[in-house]
Amino acid sequence: MSQAVRRVDTAIIGGGVAGAYCAWRLAGSDGAGSIAVFERQDRVAGRLWSVPVNPVQGQVAELGGMRIAPNHGIARDLIGHLGLPTMPFVASGDNAFVYLRGVRKRRADIRAAGDFPYDLPDHLARMTPEEMIAAIGDGRGLVAECLLHDTTCGAWTSEWRVGGSSYCTSTTAQLLEHFLGAEGAAFILDWIGYSMEDVAAPTWIGEVAGVTHGEYLTIRGGMQALPETLLDGARTRGADVVTGTTLAGLETDGADVRLHLEDSEGRTHEVLASSVVLALTPPAFTRLRATSPALAGSDVLGRALAQALPYDSVKAYFAFDRPWWRDLDIETGRSVTDGPIRQCIYFPPDPDGPAMMLASYAFGDGAASHWKTLGPSEGCDGFTPPARAFVEEMTAHLSALHGYDVPLPVDARVRWWGHDGEAANWLWGVGGSVWDLSRDVRHPVAAAPIHICGDCFSLNQGWVQGALQSSELVLREAYGMNAAPWMSESATLGDDVHPWEGM
Repeated sequence: MSQAVRRVDTAIIGGGVAGAYCAWRLAGSDGAGSIAVFERQDRVAGRLWSVPVNPVQGQVAELGGMRIAPNHGIARDLIGHLGLPTMPFVASGDNAFVYLRGVRKRRADIRAAGDFPYDLPDHLARMTPEEMIAAIGDGRGLVAECLLHDTTCGAWTSEWRVGGSSYCTSTTAQLLEHFLGAEGAAFILDWIGYSMEDVAAPTWIGEVAGVTHGEYLTIRGGMQALPETLLDGARTRGADVVTGTTLAGLETDGADVRLHLEDSEGRTHEVLASSVVLALTPPAFTRLRATSPALAGSDVLGRALAQALPYDSVKAYFAFDRPWWRDLDIETGRSVTDGPIRQCIYFPPDPDGPAMMLASYAFGDGAASHWKTLGPSEGCDGFTPPARAFVEEMTAHLSALHGYDVPLPVDARVRWWGHDGEAANWLWGVGGSVWDLSRDVRHPVAAAPIHICGDCFSLNQGWVQGALQSSELVLREAYGMNAAPWMSESATLGDDVHPWEGM
């Protein structure tokens, strides 16, 4: 980049899934003009981050997003269109363990919630966990509705009530306690393995639907291949991709947007763009508002930032010289505990060689807080093995969960999302209608060619599907693009298209 002001037709800030998808689609369209993508990090792919773990072959540690849900049509259609190889992501198994309040049982042996020492009334104690979840909302089948609508929340939830209050103004804790009582709520949160008590009730229901139902797939070789492939395609079509460059501020006269960019050596550059797509996370928007009056004055962006809550997580992958869990008749699946590791997932191993597992997925500040007490140890970057004390303590908790003397791993990788200000996910908290908010925030400044996309403000937060849906909506609303021919009719957007008034 030269010191002179550079002119582009479209500047895209952020090289994760959303930014990569916008660049790929725009670069392949007629009349799109010049396109440039600017990414703050030295790597692209954002919160898709695939790292090899020695000596395991043929598998990677997914430090960020790791799977595609069965009803995520756009994501599945796109992966198929790009020809990316996939494989099943198995997160269920009858022989996996549930270890709650000191009681350890195989999933196949669990007959009712009363198998575990929670102080439940008789009618709940006799229910299976699945029946308890179905009882939320007086048996209205809310999880099934989320799967049907293909979004974690939306206008179709507007009539739901917790007592006399809207679901949107009720937290998950309030929802669960209303229908199940305090101990019933504690049991369901432990059973699911995700700590999300403060999120808005419909958001939690949708997330439960997303992580506990159906057959998932993942990209063979790593999920980050999706944004990398999209950006490679955008480059082939003439787009420019610049890494190590941070957007320090922007200003607009209503017709153009002037971007102030800073490279990794601290030099500043200016880019004048006819339109801008901001595919950023909330912390980046918070920093940007301090130097960008147009964004600072955006009421809808301010409300979106206030209502999107950060959720930290710890993901730790352990590699072993042999799949010791086969000694326990476990092939694949997911075990859950109320202990600090919360949940672990076993991957299909080479029966004669090294094997890998997701040793801990502690999601939510309450779940991840135990590991924070160890401090920002080695390994938070995802490439350096974590400190020995971290590995030894996690191995001890694995042994407690399995009732088995788990050996120390031969290699390990860990990513603590949140230690550097970048949470794992942002989920809608209580407040106004998030379906209106997610729509309006896509065009945060009246009559200015500034657009926002990404999963953080979508109706499928934390999923590739949410990033693609919100990006596709921006492309249709602001750039007048039609649905791509590779999109099937099942590839829903989770929202109506609203033509942008500034076109």
